[in-house]
Amino acid sequence: MNCSWAKGRAAPDDVQYFLYIRSKKRIERECPRYLKDSGTHVGCHLQDLSGLTSYNYFLVNGTSQETGIQFFDSVLLLKEIEQYNPPDNITVQCNESHCLIRWEKPRTRQPWPNREFQYQLDIQRRRDTTSGRSQLIVVFGDSGNRYNFPKPGSKAKHTVKIRTADARKAHWGAWSQPVEFGSEETGSSLVHIYVLLVLGTLVCGLTLGCLFKRFLKSHRLFPPVPQIKDKLNDNHQVDHEVQLQICSMVVLLDFVILLVLLNSARSTILGEKESPIVNLTLDSRKKILSWNSRRIVTQQTCAIVTPLDPDTSQEPQVRNDTYFCTFPNAVLHRGATLTVNATSEGQDFSHQLAFSNPGKEGSGAQDLSCIIYNVRLMNCSWTRGPAAPADVQYQLYSWTSLHGNVSECSHYVLDSAGTRVGCHFDELGEGHTTDDYFFLVNGTSSDSDIQFLDSPSVNGPSLEKYNPPANLTVQDNVSHFVIRWDAPAMRYSLSNSVLRYALDIQKMGSFSKREPVFLSRQYKNKYRLPRADVTGEHTVRMRVQHVLFQIWSEWSSTHHFASGSFPMSQFFASAGQRIGASASASVLPVNIQSVPEENFLVVLIGLVVGATVLFGMALMFLCKRFSLKKKLFPPIPRVKQELAGAFLASLEETASCGGHPPSASQDPEDIFTVEETLSLASAPAKMGGPAPAPNPYENIPSAGPLLNH
Repeated sequence: MNCSWAKGRAAPDDVQYFLYIRSKKRIERECPRYLKDSGTHVGCHLQDLSGLTSYNYFLVNGTSQETGIQFFDSVLLLKEIEQYNPPDNITVQCNESHCLIRWEKPRTRQPWPNREFQYQLDIQRRRDTTSGRSQLIVVFGDSGNRYNFPKPGSKAKHTVKIRTADARKAHWGAWSQPVEFGSEETGSSLVHIYVLLVLGTLVCGLTLGCLFKRFLKSHRLFPPVPQIKDKLNDNHQVDHEVQLQICSMVVLLDFVILLVLLNSARSTILGEKESPIVNLTLDSRKKILSWNSRRIVTQQTCAIVTPLDPDTSQEPQVRNDTYFCTFPNAVLHRGATLTVNATSEGQDFSHQLAFSNPGKEGSGAQDLSCIIYNVRLMNCSWTRGPAAPADVQYQLYSWTSLHGNVSECSHYVLDSAGTRVGCHFDELGEGHTTDDYFFLVNGTSSDSDIQFLDSPSVNGPSLEKYNPPANLTVQDNVSHFVIRWDAPAMRYSLSNSVLRYALDIQKMGSFSKREPVFLSRQYKNKYRLPRADVTGEHTVRMRVQHVLFQIWSEWSSTHHFASGSFPMSQFFASAGQRIGASASASVLPVNIQSVPEENFLVVLIGLVVGATVLFGMALMFLCKRFSLKKKLFPPIPRVKQELAGAFLASLEETASCGGHPPSASQDPEDIFTVEETLSLASAPAKMGGPAPAPNPYENIPSAGPLLNH
């Protein structure tokens, strides 16, 4: 297998590409041998294809030091990308009228039946160097790998070579080696024969006239009429007149023969110039244009022209000596013009066939639509034509292959007026990816003819509407919310990588809506939603579609999930466990992940306060246990009660002897009053008046705790 790709238009100079292939069995590998162009990978060659399956996922990634490189991916069907070898054992057997060409189907990677192939035959006249054209004939594999080629009357030698392609996709392989058949030309042109015949006739006529004149008397063949003898005229004159009459009759006879021969030659020549195309017909249901050829043609093409659609042209195919062209995607209810062009003996011929839709304009059905759902069910619907009569009634016909059997709808859907506007199919049977559905809505009425409505061929997978994804779950792994689901059941055997999902994630109570998240080519059916993007209670639902088609499934049921966690949640949880080892009776379990957003701040403050209280209680317990209270908080010394009473009495006695305490304070415990009393007692020489009484506290040190207090 060879893979190739082109360098991106905006790719930097140092870009480098890498090819990865993943099979249906999820076996992934990188290209073992790259093909390069100026050092850049532009292709890949694989010799070992043992790991490939029917469907494979191809991914071309890129790297660069300047910028990021976009990737390119695709899911390819192995059957569609295989280029077939030429057919084997090509043989030709000729008889008097035809040459039978036979061949065998080529060897392919997977064994396919004959109907999966189509062949193209290139038949050329060996010595035809004037036009350079060849006769290309397409033959389907279900014809038995044989073709009857009309043997030319001249028995000229021809060559044939054949190539192969898939029956549904004209991806042609290489040509086979040419095979010769027939013999060299031995006959001359008929025109030359006729010219020689005319000349020979003239020569024979003149010779016969001379013989009549030389050896036969004219009066024996043509006795003269008795007349009166004219003695004045000589008898020789009469003889000359008779001879002249004989010669005139011979020349007239030769001229008549020449006209007959020329007319015969003209008829033969004109017959060869007549168009070789005969019996041109159209099968409007199958959309097949067919015809026969009365003689050899070197080239043929057919085309169809329909309103509002581009022109379509193709080379004809042949089956049982009948040429035909198929236009499955053509829409005929708007009318069409079909043309066949052929070249024979260097001349071009063209035949046209006009097709119209009989009936009253606007009476046919409109807006035909069909959907497959629940794997085996299908509904079709259409609308009534705007110009349809009141008693119109429609019939739906369908078939699943070009030559398949036609079946009418068995369960019609009626509107309020009793007109058929839909059809329900209960059971579709097994589905195949090669199914092509054809639909035709016909109509009947007693008032006028009703136009039909047809549709182009529709591939089965494009009609399927999937069920919603099942088993939708959301799991919290601290850093992300992991959303998982199951792929829906599908009618056709397709890989899950062809599915495209849409996740609708919304915050409850929020007026702003988030855009859906689209996921394509998922293999694990998993989506990781960052926790930072989720605050409060959220909902999630999903739907699915095919990546190539536009039909979405219904939304799945809504799933609720919530988060109020914060980055320190694990710290508090572990701290609570450690504290609970010593004070388990004071710890209450808290489910942080289920806290709503509006109570988050309250819970946070509560946790901080609770942790502080627990820490204080633990510290007090430790202090009491190990006598650390006195070391951390030493007690304040106080004066004994007896000394305090004597001290107050001395203060009163001093005041009665003439000492006056300051008026600003009358509190005997005031520090200023105590200091003034002590100063008077310690310096009697500086103050007048009688000597004070002895101080009973003179033995108390002045720097004691009481004075400091």
